[in-house]
Amino acid sequence: MKLTDMLFEEMFQISKEPRDAFDVHAGAFETATMREIYPEAVRENALAMLEPTFLQGEQISKWCNGAAEDKALIPNGYVGDPKSSQYIETNLKEADRWIAMDIVNSFGK
Repeated sequence: MKLTDMLFEEMFQISKEPRDAFDVHAGAFETATMREIYPEAVRENALAMLEPTFLQGEQISKWCNGAAEDKALIPNGYVGDPKSSQYIETNLKEADRWIAMDIVNSFGK
């Protein structure tokens, strides 16, 4: 199986969905990933105080364009719901195995 065939549901096990559907930068999924690969970088005590950003419509467009308004839109530097990372488990070891197999298979042909 190729990594590109790995389903999102196989990569992350979610016991409770993040409250913010636009969870794209340092939100629940990236925070859960960092907790697995670099746990000392995750400030667990700070997570409890972070509320979802709930960007919508024009706000999302501005954020996607990298507009100067980003600091006003996301003053804390995240987009999503990092606190909800506590409800997500990652399966990065399996993803790493698939990446390694893809590399071996690519060079073995």
